[in-house]
Amino acid sequence: MLELTVPDAFSLSGKSLVEIEFPKSALIVMIHRDGHYLTPKGSTTLEVGDTLILLADNKETVARVRMILGCSEIE
Repeated sequence: MLELTVPDAFSLSGKSLVEIEFPKSALIVMIHRDGHYLTPKGSTTLEVGDTLILLADNKETVARVRMILGCSEIE
């Protein structure tokens, strides 16, 4: 389990999870936004500053999600 924060440079802000091509082996379990936890659905959109609670089965999946989000390796 890993937490990743959507950075200011995120270019897909406002897109739904289903529109963002996350790896099949990555599961966004929860989104923390504005002090609240959201259970994501395909129609859920990501916003800058969201913290994603992510399950992934390997380092390559995590690296791919970081690339999609535009996250640095160290947060």
